[in-house]
Amino acid sequence: MKKKLRIGWQTGMTYQAPKPMDKDYLFCLLDRMAENGMNFLSIMPESMGRFDPSHDGICWPTDNARLLSLQDKLSPNSYWETEFLSEGINYAKSLGIDVNIMLHWHMVNHERLLKVYPDIGKSAGIDNLDLYKTCCSKNSSMLNYFLELLADVCQLYAKNGIHSITVEGPFAEWCGSCLSCLRWYEQTTGTQNPNENMRILADNLKMRDILKKISATIKSTSPSVEFWVHSGPWSKRGHQPDTLLKGGVDCLMNYFCHDLYEPEAMSSIMDFVNPLPCCPQTCVRDKATNNYFVKTKTPEDAGRYARSILETVEKAPNGIGAVFFNEIYLSEANRTAVYDECGRYVKDRI
Repeated sequence: MKKKLRIGWQTGMTYQAPKPMDKDYLFCLLDRMAENGMNFLSIMPESMGRFDPSHDGICWPTDNARLLSLQDKLSPNSYWETEFLSEGINYAKSLGIDVNIMLHWHMVNHERLLKVYPDIGKSAGIDNLDLYKTCCSKNSSMLNYFLELLADVCQLYAKNGIHSITVEGPFAEWCGSCLSCLRWYEQTTGTQNPNENMRILADNLKMRDILKKISATIKSTSPSVEFWVHSGPWSKRGHQPDTLLKGGVDCLMNYFCHDLYEPEAMSSIMDFVNPLPCCPQTCVRDKATNNYFVKTKTPEDAGRYARSILETVEKAPNGIGAVFFNEIYLSEANRTAVYDECGRYVKDRI
């Protein structure tokens, strides 16, 4: 008997969106997903101006004064009177579609962040904006901010029955030189300048502790909501498979990146991560991005990516699904190519 995979889109409420997502867009998206056999939607309720100059901030209503100042005021979902994601989650369930919420450790503009959470800068030993030191994984004040943000969105949407929450970051290799890093390396290795092997060990120890705190925050709101991480099983990032497992991660939404790996490489990654469940994510965008390079994909590329990844995931014992990014930032031709492959895959297994 063929296993049932979670197959669907990852999309942004504002991130790279031609205009902020509204209720009509979300409901039409869910209807079309259901028509094409998709059963999983990962939605990003935040954006960062560094990667999308038109949008910055979180996109849900909140009574937390500090988080309120970090909102993207252009999103209708940011206001209590026009919030629609709750209704969308419930509608998705009626169609047999599970909803995942995707958060980024580092997504909000850092100048705004440091104004509202000045302790982050003090912990890092900085007075001015510094992307890597501000968002360093060793920065305890940054962790406190993220757990506050995570708890806020969990309390709002867990009651609607979301399936899971995915976190991208923190990444251990981002800094290594801020005050928080130097203190951690001194404490765990006996030197502020450890060799590479010592540093990797120290980074993974810290990451395991951080992941445990993130998991506990999610589970304290709703034990049934799964904790996913969007990353790769990389030692230097602090995301070794054993670190993820011992950190309470339920699934790795692993990168199959902006350019497709060979099937053998994808299979070896899945084997390396086993027994941790995996739901790979890949980019099928055909438009240029701001501030970082992404290879643009033709409709033929998008279809080939979807077909190859679904075949890889089906064969892997720990493969549970696949998601394709970023639905709101695609041409209709690329969108249709992914729908065609996913629909064909599902129909062939009925």
